[in-house]
Amino acid sequence: MTFPIVEKSIETEKSDELHCVRLLLLLYPFSVSGKKSTSVDGITKLANLDFLLRYPTYFQRLLDLSVNPERKRDKFDANIKDNERDTVESKMIRFRYGPWDSRYRRWLAILTSKDLVRVFMLGNTIYISLTEHGNKVADTLSKNPYFLDTYFRCQIIYKAVGSKTGTWIKDHIYKTIPEIQKMTWGKEIGQ
Repeated sequence: MTFPIVEKSIETEKSDELHCVRLLLLLYPFSVSGKKSTSVDGITKLANLDFLLRYPTYFQRLLDLSVNPERKRDKFDANIKDNERDTVESKMIRFRYGPWDSRYRRWLAILTSKDLVRVFMLGNTIYISLTEHGNKVADTLSKNPYFLDTYFRCQIIYKAVGSKTGTWIKDHIYKTIPEIQKMTWGKEIGQ
């Protein structure tokens, strides 16, 4: 017996295009944040931001416990939909520097080859930013009804932790989601 919805879910998870769209939307608030475009400093920071996007219940825990918990007016809401509460959005594993997906380098190569992102090094840090073409594509995607919820959450992530360092994000993920620390490296993260 086969379950078409399960097969489609597995097929979707394997789709580089879907993951690339998500990364474009995640990078977009960094590019429209002010007068000049900014970059995400480090693939590890990108992975940690993406973890918060892919696992909204964990993101809400981080928001509740780590991002200005004493200042109620700055309280953020991850806007979690009912269908997101009990599902694993996407495969990620526990890694030395936080949640990780082994496909980031491939996705960034795909996005770079399509002139959607620019990846460059300064010192020992890899920086990722949208190109002009990437900005246009991300802007179009941000207005697409199918991606509105994702883009809305990307904006919240940017406002809540976008200015934080990758180390701060990783440390606070571990602090607010301690069960991740107890996982073995390479073990898939569930909810």
